[in-house]
Amino acid sequence: MTHVKIRLIDLPTDILVTIFPYLEATDFLALCSTTKVFNAFHLDPTYWRSLTRTTFRIPNQPLLQADGARWQWLYKRLLTQTRVFTWGNNEKCTLGHSNLTHDELSRYLPAERHRRALMSRKVAWPTEMQGTQTVGIVADLQCGGWSTTLLNSTGQLYAVGVMNGLHLRRKPTPELQRLEFPPGHAQSISGRYEPATAIKHYSCGRMHVLGLSDSGKIWQWNDIELPAIHIKFLHTDLVENTSTGGRGTVTRVVAGWDRASAYVMGTGIVFWDPEDRADYGPETADGLLIDAVVIPGTAYQEQKNEREREAGDKIGEVINHIVLEGYIVFITNLNRAFAVESSFPNNSALEIVELSTIGDAFDGGASRIQDIQGSFRSFAVFTTTGEVLTADRTFLDTFWESKVRSLPVDELPRPARIPALQHNDVISVAFGDYHFHALHSNGQVSSFGMEPQSCGALGLGSRFAGAFLRGNRNRSTDFLSRNGNLVPQGYNRGHRIWFEPEKMIWLEHMANASKHPEAVSRLNMVLESEQANGEISEWFEQEGRGWDDFNDLKNADDQGLGAYFALSIAAAGWHSGALVLVDEERATKVREKYIVKPVGLPQADRDKAVVDGQEQSSVVGSVINWLYRIGRSFLGLHTQTNQHGERRPGSDTAKGSPGEDVVYIWHDQPFPRIKLSTGVEMPGKIPLSEWRYGVPDFAVPSAESSTFG
Repeated sequence: MTHVKIRLIDLPTDILVTIFPYLEATDFLALCSTTKVFNAFHLDPTYWRSLTRTTFRIPNQPLLQADGARWQWLYKRLLTQTRVFTWGNNEKCTLGHSNLTHDELSRYLPAERHRRALMSRKVAWPTEMQGTQTVGIVADLQCGGWSTTLLNSTGQLYAVGVMNGLHLRRKPTPELQRLEFPPGHAQSISGRYEPATAIKHYSCGRMHVLGLSDSGKIWQWNDIELPAIHIKFLHTDLVENTSTGGRGTVTRVVAGWDRASAYVMGTGIVFWDPEDRADYGPETADGLLIDAVVIPGTAYQEQKNEREREAGDKIGEVINHIVLEGYIVFITNLNRAFAVESSFPNNSALEIVELSTIGDAFDGGASRIQDIQGSFRSFAVFTTTGEVLTADRTFLDTFWESKVRSLPVDELPRPARIPALQHNDVISVAFGDYHFHALHSNGQVSSFGMEPQSCGALGLGSRFAGAFLRGNRNRSTDFLSRNGNLVPQGYNRGHRIWFEPEKMIWLEHMANASKHPEAVSRLNMVLESEQANGEISEWFEQEGRGWDDFNDLKNADDQGLGAYFALSIAAAGWHSGALVLVDEERATKVREKYIVKPVGLPQADRDKAVVDGQEQSSVVGSVINWLYRIGRSFLGLHTQTNQHGERRPGSDTAKGSPGEDVVYIWHDQPFPRIKLSTGVEMPGKIPLSEWRYGVPDFAVPSAESSTFG
């Protein structure tokens, strides 16, 4: 028999692309460098997407349509540049930032002590989580009601805070702690792979966390300090250790407000009550059997029974589902959305209600439902043409009531269309109790909604340091109920969350500049008029958008995505978080563009600093600054120095290298003066401020399109 030798280069493309994922990155690139034919594959999106997701356990995002260059860029940056930022309410150590201890607070005068205690529990600016260096490469993060949980690239989960914040006896965990498994189940760690405990997908509910392992096991945690519970179902057989799927395979787990759920092939959506572990019955060595409820008609592709197939034909194949307070909502491949009450039926089948106005909301019929995301009382539906529809618990309640009242079609509620979310490359939306964030494909995050008690959940800055300039408006006179609300103009284009620390310094400087005698009339106009507040916030948004727009830096990042690229976002309760890729080199170059460095000072003379363009003796300056801080502390105002003795963000000078002070270029920049859309010019003697990208359209969105719940 003659053996025909087939060269690798002669194989069809569809065969080659199935071989490539078995190669390591170095081997793949070496192969691509051998011939022009293989070089054409060096940015193959299928290869780099598969390599990135399998290497780092990055969750699947159906809406992220990146090319090969973007996936290769992500792969390289994930190796060294992942950072976790959190912000919002930190009362239960939810954010992974240390609250000030009693001893630390005792260093301050009484008037300052109370303010410091409050600020340590409210983080209004994205701040890097402490202790992530011990976690390894972080692949994903999610927020629970009072906790934040991370997944690393080896499949381990770490959490901070407390899962059940209503339990007064539960002490919060202030530092990242690995979630453990019961005895007999070895933890998958770096260098030792255990498919039964290596988590490939997880979901955080209000008071519990669900994890799905590589082998297909479902794990549930109700307490950071206690090991997981292996979940099994009384009436549904689960299949583990299969790579081909099929009946009994769990494809995803979804944790919600007060229910836990999973999708099981051949069965459909199942849900159960993730009650506190103390309320469970005895657990066997093989796990805990749960009498879960099955939503009928949600296993369409696997059903053989004609009655079930008929129901499946009406519903379609389930694409994704979410678990909200009181409801489970799912979408299907028939471009339809449905809701089910998540109560436990008494000897009766669950009823399913179609959310007809979601499927009917698309123009021309060309758009298709692609994904659904949500938590607590709010959710968003994504389409293939870039539309994002939002709705809330009231929307679902009305549809449920329509079963009884038979409401006319024109009286059924319709989902909202927030302008800033439409055709703006939104790939995910994370909802807290009263706020939410949108992640865009360029790595930017926009913020919407309300932050209770000015807790910082919007991530737009502190009310002590210029949050109103970002459109976070607060006019309440009651200190305890000072809720921050995004101005209506913010729903047009969205207000971006800033991760650059120097932007916070600039923002606080501008807040201080607004109190200058020449600018105080403009400040009063902004504080008294929501319209003026909204329009001046758009000026600040444009300045933030062009922060790194320097010609000599444009070639430093071949993807044009900036120094801070958010890979994922999360929100729950009154707090939020983001997994961000940080290019430290580029971030430093951008920051240096805004710094005036002392020139001509030898090391021996570095005891002099430049403050507002004038040289002052370090001794005299230290005495003046000390008296200044004592005076502000006595009055209960914030000082310019943090608890570590360093100059805090907000002053116009900051510490550079040891012995060196630096001055920011905005140290004498005045508070801006603009012409409002009404034609009225803000008062003042300085010229009108220029718009970096032109005067925007100030049309205020309608109430229907600018709210989500």
